[in-house]
Amino acid sequence: MADKFYSYDPEDGLELHDTSGEAERASKYALDHAMDDGHWPENVADISYGRLVPLAECVQSNYEKADPSNPECEIAKRGWDYRCDYTLHPVPDELALLRAENAKLKEAWIKANARVVELERQERERDEYIESCLL
Repeated sequence: MADKFYSYDPEDGLELHDTSGEAERASKYALDHAMDDGHWPENVADISYGRLVPLAECVQSNYEKADPSNPECEIAKRGWDYRCDYTLHPVPDELALLRAENAKLKEAWIKANARVVELERQERERDEYIESCLL
């Protein structure tokens, strides 16, 4: 599913766009034209744009092809080539997946950094010990 974007302007409502640039331009245009007689309207802060995040998508299911050689085939009787249904299937929440992956990477980085700090501390202690032995 391709990304879709929106812009919202309280005066003109919701508008869908194919690119984030289009959505941004529409919102900037709305903002540039929102001031009336030198005053901002109360709802000017509602002007926005963003990315639509689908939670489900429509998927074809229960596909059944007509069998014209079968006189009992309801699909063929109706003159159809096939019959199918459509259902909504959840779409993976990519943002949530990225946030989870980011959390794992951050945790790994913190552990690795803690290990580096510990190794540096041990190295300083070793150097101090060696120096004290040489005195």
